[in-house]
Amino acid sequence: MTRTTTLTALAWALALPLCTHAAAPNPCDTQANTLEINACGVQQLKEKDAALNQAYKALMAALQPEAPAQAAEMAEIRKKVQAAQRAWIQYRDQDCDAMYDFNIRGSMRNSIALRCKIEKTVARTKELEGWVAF
Repeated sequence: MTRTTTLTALAWALALPLCTHAAAPNPCDTQANTLEINACGVQQLKEKDAALNQAYKALMAALQPEAPAQAAEMAEIRKKVQAAQRAWIQYRDQDCDAMYDFNIRGSMRNSIALRCKIEKTVARTKELEGWVAF
């Protein structure tokens, strides 16, 4: 083999694995079976949770005191918002877990629980965003 042929063969050998590893398909594109439906729900919940966390952080940043005289008052408000958020997370998880348990014998139990969490998370995100909209 010539040096050029060897280098060409080596280049193809190194490039071939890159061509065969396509991006994983998005389960939300097809949802052809229960596994894909659940995978899509998990993906959507992660996205909605990220939006919720962003809204929460924006609210907490907006609740920083503008003047030293407001520090104690704003600290108390932030403390209440934090407690409410923690309680809300427990509420969401317990409520949606109860839906899962109620549908335990059905094949759609995961999808039902995920949809519950997604809907509640979207609603809570809007609530938190409403705080800073005023």
